[in-house]
Amino acid sequence: MSLFKSIIAVYLISLFLTPFQASAQVLSDNNSNLPGIWSGSTAWGDYDADGDPDLLITGLTGPAENCVPIARIYRNTAGTFTDINADLPPIYLGKAAWGDYDGDGDLDVAISGFQATGNSITRIYRNDNGIFTLDTDQNMVSLRYSNVAWGDYDADGDLDLLTSGMT
Repeated sequence: MSLFKSIIAVYLISLFLTPFQASAQVLSDNNSNLPGIWSGSTAWGDYDADGDPDLLITGLTGPAENCVPIARIYRNTAGTFTDINADLPPIYLGKAAWGDYDGDGDLDVAISGFQATGNSITRIYRNDNGIFTLDTDQNMVSLRYSNVAWGDYDADGDLDLLTSGMT
């Protein structure tokens, strides 16, 4: 065995025999009563500006033989999540994202995906003091198997919406 191979072998053996300490975070169910979803998305955002991250959830929930699409916003109050019953269209195989597209200081919602009817949608919902209203001024291509993302791609100071998916 060459000297180089011997050095490498000793190094590898010492690496495996050297004790080390690993640390991990313990995760546990916090009994939040949030629905389990699949074929959906989740996004954190503080829509009510109270300092607690709120949760936007889309996707299918329930057993496979009776699943239904949802789109819900859960207000976070000190770790307790409450459905605000926002008037968002239930979707799956898509995505929803927070962004302040109208520049008024609160988070609005872009949403895209399949509805239970089989129709595809892509829409923006404006947040006015916690009430989410469809922005009918935006004419958008309806998508499924979709993604939406906010960003200021042209550096003009306002958010732009990137969408991708299947028409």
